[in-house]
Amino acid sequence: MKKILPVLSVLFLTLASGFAQNNIYYSRDAKLQIIGSYQKELMIAKTMALNIVLDYETAEILLRFPLSSLNTNVDTINEILKFNSTEVIFKGKLGMDYINTQIQRPQTFKVEGLLTIKGSRTAIDGNGELHHVDDVGEVSCLLGLVFPLDMKALNIDLDLADLEGEFEVIITQAVLHVDKN
Repeated sequence: MKKILPVLSVLFLTLASGFAQNNIYYSRDAKLQIIGSYQKELMIAKTMALNIVLDYETAEILLRFPLSSLNTNVDTINEILKFNSTEVIFKGKLGMDYINTQIQRPQTFKVEGLLTIKGSRTAIDGNGELHHVDDVGEVSCLLGLVFPLDMKALNIDLDLADLEGEFEVIITQAVLHVDKN
């Protein structure tokens, strides 16, 4: 009996940690687009290196990508970003207590949090939508987010003085999977 108790304790802890991990959903290489103005011309920056982690129990979200992964329609910006090792990190919370997986219609929400670039932290907020997908293998949901972003308010030095005014950050159809690690 004394030998069985430790084995049952380890088994219980392993099962309990497995349940907790099922509440974490992730996406690697999701699409992010930034639309704005550079020298009074339309500028579009894109990356497919966005990583997303979403906790269904707390509705907390973590977004991150390297600045060097952005590719724009402006050669000058591409040259500056190409060798930039800065990581962009957004840590925030969806405007709900938890994510209800029983709701089949799209869930719309506000999202707010801190955007960190080069040590500078800026509070930002936006809107999002979550679509659940059932019985299709490993896919759990599709996530879309939109953030308005004022480049001057970010208070960061990227050697890009000609970035002007308001930008819009768009994350489209990020496919989130259950974290099995």
